[in-house]
Amino acid sequence: MKKVMVWAFCALTAAVYAQDAFDDLEQSKWLNWNTKESKVQYKRIPGAGLDNSNALGVVLLPDNPENGSGVFLRNFPVEAGSHYRVKVSAKALKDSPVNAGISMQVIDAKGKVIRVIGGVSGPVENEWKEFSMLGEIPSAGTQLRVLLSGSNGKDNTVLFDNVYVEKFDAGKRFTESFDYGMDYKNGIRLKHVTSTWDSWASANTPVTFFHTSGDGRGKNGAAGIRLHQVSGKKASGSILARCGVIPGEEYTLVVYAKSADLSTDATVSVGIQGQDGKNNFLGTGVVGKTISATQCEDEWTRIILMFPVPDKGKWAKCEKVLITMSAASTEPGTVLFDDFMIFNTKSEE
Repeated sequence: MKKVMVWAFCALTAAVYAQDAFDDLEQSKWLNWNTKESKVQYKRIPGAGLDNSNALGVVLLPDNPENGSGVFLRNFPVEAGSHYRVKVSAKALKDSPVNAGISMQVIDAKGKVIRVIGGVSGPVENEWKEFSMLGEIPSAGTQLRVLLSGSNGKDNTVLFDNVYVEKFDAGKRFTESFDYGMDYKNGIRLKHVTSTWDSWASANTPVTFFHTSGDGRGKNGAAGIRLHQVSGKKASGSILARCGVIPGEEYTLVVYAKSADLSTDATVSVGIQGQDGKNNFLGTGVVGKTISATQCEDEWTRIILMFPVPDKGKWAKCEKVLITMSAASTEPGTVLFDDFMIFNTKSEE
């Protein structure tokens, strides 16, 4: 669940703006880049993709150093002020794990990078995983550069297939069901990597952030925080994301939580803090809601937080809120979160 990006409210449906399944190997518009120290090659591999289609491959050579990586990149035309989601499927050619990831950059009319929209990455083995991330195009943006990276391995190949660039209507709602596993045609099953959420833990706290496949509410999949041995001191961990907001509006946040094995003083909470367009805190403090972990012990419990974004004072410059979903306890235990949504309260009336 890495890393934080520029997030915006998204509609439930979106049109595919651009797609590349790498079927035309000769006409592919993907370029490549790597540092001088990296020992990599770039290939377009027939039959290695989903459904035996074609795939791009970052070949990590046997002498590739530990931090060596290779990147495919391509620019897509976009509309300023719009919001986009990029998705790609990735896996390792061999059984040994490697790292795959995507990131985005916004380019202006002069070809200059004017915004870097973070990235999401994670280990992949010989099974397809889907990575996805969201981004907003500023007023001067004309192109969205998508970067596909392969790293942390040698004598292996990181494969990429089915890149989608989707345009979303903004201003409605943002949801995350944390579903794990999505069936594609011909029975191919992908593991879904939740890219919407980053993570944070208090200092010296052994915490595991994970994505479970079978413990979700209704459908498969949930996001989890597991607090390990904390030596009697209350420790905490959070998963977090950023979503765009408009000063003068009111928003509603809904999420379901379920705890297991936590101490009687343990808490589960959700909260928001105001930030500007560069992710700087505005000093708004935290607006949140906290419940005892016993209230959601072994059963899904809904947590609702309604909050205004004032158009005066510190909130007047607010462009997004940092959302946190947290667990705190003096003993080891687990909290699961599922079926998250946040929306403009007025738009839902």
